[in-house]
Amino acid sequence: MDPRTTLRQTQWPSILESFDTAANTMGFHTSWAKTTFKMLPPDLHHLPVSHQDIKWKRSIGSHNLGSDVDSSGYCTPEIIRRIGLASSIMSQLDRVWRQSRLSNTTKFRIYNSCVLSSLIYASETWTLLKADIAKLEAFHMTNQRRILGILWYKFVTNVEVATLLQLPSINEAISRRRHSLFGHVRRVDQAAPAHQALHLSVSSRQGSGQFDTWRKQPGRPRKCWVEHEHMTLFF
Repeated sequence: MDPRTTLRQTQWPSILESFDTAANTMGFHTSWAKTTFKMLPPDLHHLPVSHQDIKWKRSIGSHNLGSDVDSSGYCTPEIIRRIGLASSIMSQLDRVWRQSRLSNTTKFRIYNSCVLSSLIYASETWTLLKADIAKLEAFHMTNQRRILGILWYKFVTNVEVATLLQLPSINEAISRRRHSLFGHVRRVDQAAPAHQALHLSVSSRQGSGQFDTWRKQPGRPRKCWVEHEHMTLFF
């Protein structure tokens, strides 16, 4: 058996007891019979996890703070879910889009407030693939055409629509949110868990492990927002 696997199994009891002790100080009691767990990366799912003679159920995904978290570490399921929610809002506001007495400026303010905010909710922490960005941009452009009343047979290009409205792309909107989050975390006290997590993330991306058991994942490393030049320079 891999020594790292053995180490993880021996660490579970002390970690869980510490968690339960911290929860009791706030008046909470952990129900181990109802507890499920999820491991990252997914290749660790074969590890047996039990506590107090209760074998826990494994969960591939979970819903936390309004977002779906997948064991793969990617956000494609959450992005598809967000597109579905935003599409539902677009349909509910269909009468607004067809209202001729409202200016396009007013309509797109409503779009930014009600639809776009729901579409890119929590996008600061998304792990985006090129295919994910393409889905979001296509949905964003479809909505703009729908609000403007541009029919498919009019042969209006996406470049013409973008030039007319001057709206930021989804990629630009997400980048702004990521920079805002980075600035907030960077300014907090260095002892804060968020700052320590950011420092650990940057260090691990640069190849320096913080623990003796740390090993770099095989394959090409994933792109993430801490790799942006502006962020690494200020850190």
